[in-house]
Formats: sequence, C-alpha cells, structure tokens
Amino acid sequence: MLLKRTLFAITALLVAAVLVSASSGYFEISKNIDIFISLYKKVDELYVDDVDHSKIMRKGIDAMLAELDPYTVYFSESQVEDFKFQQTGSYGGIGARIGLHGEKLVITEIYENSPSQKAGLMPGDVLIEIDGKDLAGKNVSDLSELLKGEENTEVSIKYNRQGQLQELNVERADIKVDNVSYSGMVTDNVGYVKFENFRMDAAKEVKEKMEQMRGEGMDKFILDMRGNPGGLLKEAVDIVNLFIGENELVVSTKGKNPNHSREYKTYKRAYNKSIPVIVLVDEGSASASEIVGASLQDYDRGVVIGRNSFGKGLVQITQMLNYNSQLKVTTSKYYTASGRCVQRLDYAARDEDGKVPAVPDSLITEFKTNAGRTVYDGAGVNPDILIELPERSPYVKALLAEKLIFNFAAEYHYKHESIGPLETFKVDDLMLSNFRKYLDEKNFDYKTKTQKKLLALNKTLTGNKDSIAIKSKIDEMNGFLQGLKQSDFVNDSEVIRDLLKQEIITMYYFRRGRAKSALQDDPDIEKAIEVLNDAAMYNQILSTLN
Repeated sequence: MLLKRTLFAITALLVAAVLVSASSGYFEISKNIDIFISLYKKVDELYVDDVDHSKIMRKGIDAMLAELDPYTVYFSESQVEDFKFQQTGSYGGIGARIGLHGEKLVITEIYENSPSQKAGLMPGDVLIEIDGKDLAGKNVSDLSELLKGEENTEVSIKYNRQGQLQELNVERADIKVDNVSYSGMVTDNVGYVKFENFRMDAAKEVKEKMEQMRGEGMDKFILDMRGNPGGLLKEAVDIVNLFIGENELVVSTKGKNPNHSREYKTYKRAYNKSIPVIVLVDEGSASASEIVGASLQDYDRGVVIGRNSFGKGLVQITQMLNYNSQLKVTTSKYYTASGRCVQRLDYAARDEDGKVPAVPDSLITEFKTNAGRTVYDGAGVNPDILIELPERSPYVKALLAEKLIFNFAAEYHYKHESIGPLETFKVDDLMLSNFRKYLDEKNFDYKTKTQKKLLALNKTLTGNKDSIAIKSKIDEMNGFLQGLKQSDFVNDSEVIRDLLKQEIITMYYFRRGRAKSALQDDPDIEKAIEVLNDAAMYNQILSTLN
C-alpha cells in the first residue's frame, strides 16, 4: 500500500512535470522522474529482501537535497512539530534538551519551570526507555518524536542517574522558550539583552526588556547576538525598526523566481532613534542576526563589536507537501540596504568531492554605509571593532569533546543541593583539584597533532631493521611529548575553571544564570561599555573619519 501511494504521488508529479515541460521545455524533469519510478518499481519487485520504502525514500530525499545546501530540508509529518518549534519557540513536551554522548542519549539541559524540572530530571541523566520503548540505537530525532506530544498527556521515562536506574512519569506541557535569555543593567546607565533566537515575538520581547530597563535608567544599549543562529526574517526587520524610523529599506531578496524577489522595509515609528547601540556578533551569529547587524551598520545606527559573523545570506520558505509533510527550500539571497550579500559559501560551485568553496577574495566587493564607511560582502558581517579571542588549546578541546567538564558538573549537581547566590559562586582551588582527580579516575588522555602524525607514521613501518630503529625513535618522541602534556592542566587551569563555573551555574540557574554569569570578565562587554561611555569614540567609529 505504501509503495502504491508513493508511486501515485510521484506519478502525479510526473504528470505535472510533463504538462509543464510542454510549455517550458522541462524535458529533463519528466525524463528523470520516469527513470526514478522505473528503478523504484524494479527494486521493489526484484530485490532479495523486503524493502523498507519509507527508509530508502527518506535517504533518497535527504541525499538529493544535500546536493543543494544545508538549509533546504524535508520534514516528514512526525517532524513538523520540530519545525514549528524553530519558528515559534513553542511545543508540547517536557522541556529538556537531549544530546548524544557517544551512544548514550543524555539530558544536557533542563528548561526553567518546565515539567522536567518539576518532575526532578537533571542534566546528565541517561535516558533508557520512553513509554517502555528501548532507546538503544536511537538518535536525538527519534527521541524527540517520543517525548513530544499534546500538553496534559503523560510520558513514562526510565533513566540512569549516576549508576542508579530510576523511572518517573512526566506530564507534558506547552513549552515556550524565550528569545531573550537574560536582560539587565550592566552599569548604572547601560542596558544589556542576551538575544538567542528570532522566533515569533522576538522583537516584542527585546522591546519589552528595553522598556523595563529604560525605567531603571538605561540610556545606552548592548544587543548581544553572539551565537544567535537567526530565524524569522520578519522579526529581523522588526528588530531593526526598533532603532530606525519607518519606510527604510532593511533587506531585499532576489531569486530566479520573480515572486521571491521583494523588498522589506520598516513600517512604523522607531522605538528609540537616538539611543547609542552596540551590537555583539561572533562566528555563531547567522542569518537574521546578520541582517540586524549589517542593517544597523549600513545606517550607521550602531557599532558592531566582536568577531566576523557566520555568513548566511540565503532565504528559505516552506511549502506543504502530501501527507502533512513540508519542504523548507532556499528561494533567494538577501541583500542589505547598502547592497551587500553576506553569504560566505558558494553552494553552486561545489566541486566533485562535495567541497563548497568560500567566495574568493577577488570577488569580495566594497559597499558604502549612509555615512560613507566601507563595508564588504561575501564574508558575513565584519565588526567595526574586532576582538580576537585566544584559541582553545588541544587539551581543552579534548575535555569538551569527551564531555568531561559536563559530566563532572552533572555529578557535582547531583551531590550538592545548592551553590548559593550566583554572584558569589566560584570554582575554588579545591574543586579544581577534585576535577583533576576526576580526570585521572577516568583515565583521560588525548593525542596532540604531533602524536597523531607519529602514530600514523608508526603504522606504516614494517618489521625490517630500519623500521625497528625508527620505531624506537618514535617511542622516545612520544615519551617526551607525554611528559610535556603533564603541564597542560596547569597551563589551562583558568580556562578550565571558567568552563566548569559556567556549566555548574547553568545546572542550578539555567540559561538565565549562565548568561548573567558570563558577563563577568567578558572582553566584548568591556569594550562595548568603554565605547558607549566615550561619546567621541562612538561617533568617530560611525563617521567617515575613522
């Protein structure tokens, strides 16, 4: 039956394609769909084992779309709720984020005031069964489908916590994840918003926080979009409209279909046209974040501080398909008011190995802001003030990759009911020493780049006399490098201390606490406050005199 329905749907597409081809010359479409249907029928008829039609069709769809770009995606009926969450920030579920740690499905975050928190689930809990269904071999997407559902319905969860098997029921609720995770005054007159997503009501949330802080004396503002992956284009326009008056071009979209080429302008009075604004971006700021950052830059309305943004200048729309499935498809590129497109990768130039090249330097073009400042396309949003951060060492990267900082924090959270006020919590020398003992207990080790190369060389050696001599030297060098690594913990102790602090605070005070705690000793924030408190510097950056 499934095969018949699938073939019927494809045949309908084929008929449509043939009708289109008659007038538009799309012979290749009808030809290739015809080949696909013939192949599909033959596989079903002749293959030695039964064919899982849903599985192979899904793999075929995903592989086809992967040839385009990462943002053109198919959502089956069961995944539509996930897609709605991306747009609205709301879903029926238990309020927990799940991650795959090795082969284990682990709770990595509990949302504040969620059913998960009220039921007593904790970060670090390893999920074993959902409603009696074994989770062995399942992925995060599989688990999401099992956990989500209508509010006021119950889900039974069996999990392992610190070696103890436990089980409880959690009543699902309507989970709303705010676009703003934290807001507050960072000085007597500087307000701050940690802005996480561009889902529905994002601009409304930012405005409400600004209004609240204005009552507390705010006359300068920091909009922190670091790590914000973007979202709804409308919300980006509305955020810009908070600072720029009506009927100003924010962004235009251009695609091969004229219906997807249009202009988006501000449409109401600005909330505050004069307040000095700092926008923080980094390599995790993408799409709608870049529209906001680039727009305020184009209109010389705010100073951008941080690191070069991600570089996503593509726009997607959604289309309903048969059986309640959906397609999110890239239809156009967007261009900011100055005329630039921030898209960094050229998916149309993908090579035979599947690698996607960046826009070459020779094609990077200059554009001008309203005040005549030079800005560039093809590589994200370049900050007006670049704050370079030190790269994490291989040692710290290995700790994070193996989830050892998270696991230690989860164990600490399990053993300690409270950490006291967020503002006074710190990772002292005793806790740092305990973490080092924890690493020894877990037999933590990692390979440096040099060691990996030596290991690869060692594997190529044969058993002849020369190889034996070379192997002996390799062993000596490995011993030397192993000795050097003994000092890595000490060298990175302050970075480790900070990462432990952030992870532990998140487990007790959730995203709100993490964002507030991260403000301490933040070089981007410190620079933002410095610029805001120096009117001459702020104005010079936004003029052609810099």
